[in-house]
Amino acid sequence: MEQHAGPASSDPKWCWHPVDANRPSVSGDLAKVFRNESVKAPGVFGRDKPADAAALLAREAIQNAWDAALEAREPLPPEARLPFEIRFRFVTATEDRRDRLVGALGLGELAERVAAAGDRPTLGLDDEDCLSALAEGGDLRLVEISETAGGGMYGPWEGKKSKLWLALCSSGYTNKPIGGGGSYGYGKAGLIRASAIRQVVAYTCHEARADDRGVTRRLLGMTYWGDHSVDGRDFTGLAHFGRSDDDGRILPWENDDADRVAIELGLARRDPEVPEQRGTTMLVTDPTVAADDLNRAVDRYWWPALMETDLQFHVEIEDESSGGVSLSCCQAFSRRAGVG
Repeated sequence: MEQHAGPASSDPKWCWHPVDANRPSVSGDLAKVFRNESVKAPGVFGRDKPADAAALLAREAIQNAWDAALEAREPLPPEARLPFEIRFRFVTATEDRRDRLVGALGLGELAERVAAAGDRPTLGLDDEDCLSALAEGGDLRLVEISETAGGGMYGPWEGKKSKLWLALCSSGYTNKPIGGGGSYGYGKAGLIRASAIRQVVAYTCHEARADDRGVTRRLLGMTYWGDHSVDGRDFTGLAHFGRSDDDGRILPWENDDADRVAIELGLARRDPEVPEQRGTTMLVTDPTVAADDLNRAVDRYWWPALMETDLQFHVEIEDESSGGVSLSCCQAFSRRAGVG
C-alpha cells in the first residue's frame, strides 16, 4: 500500500492500491465501462435533452437513495413514514474555505500523483480539471448530495453485507431485490462520471443494528483512476480516503471519527437517534454536471414521482453560484406542465 506520490506529506490522505499477483485486481477506472454509453431520447424526448452525465446522475443516484428510503419505510405503518428528500447543492468554495477543502480532501496529493503518473488519458482524466488548476488558486466546485430520511448504507464492514462497500468499492456485485429500480452497475458510474477527477466521498448514518454493533456512521472516499505506474510500481488506480491497516485493507472512518472528518469536509453531522437524519451525504469534487442540466434530467426521469404527493418524494437543487437559489424540481415541472 502506497499513501502518496511525489514529495513526502506530513498527513497523507489517500492510500493507493498496488497491482498484486497474489490478489485479484481490477482497474480503478470503473466509469470507462459506461464512458461511451448514451441515454436514449427518441422522438420528442430529444428536445431539450440533458447531457448524458446529468441524466445518469439524476436517474441512478436518486434511484439508489429512493430504494434505500423505501426499504426503511417498509416495516413502518403509513403514519410513521417520513417524507423523503434528496438535495443536490452545488457549492463554490473560495479563498480560505477552498484552501481548507483542498487540504481536507488531499487534492494536493492527487495533483502530485497525476504529475508522477505523467499520462492523464491513462488515468481517465481530461487535460484540464481542478487538479491541473490547483496551483492557480481558483475556486473549487463541488456537489453535495444529501438525503433526508434515506435510511443509510448499513451493514458490517464485511464485503456484501455492507451497503457502503457495495456502493463504493465493489464491481459486479449487487444485493438489490428482484424488481428494484436502477440499472445494474450504473449507480457508481453515475457518481464517478459526475466528477472531473473521478472522486467520491460518502458519509452515511443508519439506526443501530444487531449485526453491526456499536457502529451507526461511516465515512469513506474513493478515487477511481486507470491503472498506472509510479516509480516503477504498478497500481490499480483505486485509492481510498479512510483508515488502513498493515494488510492494506480499505477501512472507513466510523462514528465520532466519521463525524469529525465529515465536519472537516463542510458536511453537516448526522445523528442516528433522529430518524430524519438517517441517510447518506455524497460529496462529488469538480462536477461535470451543471445545475440547470441536472434539473431538466430530474424532471424528465422523475416527474411521475415528483407529481405524486402521496409518495412524499421531493428533489431539490441549489446552486450557490446563482445566489443560493433553491429550485424544487416538483414545482419547476408543475410550472412547465401548466399544473397549479
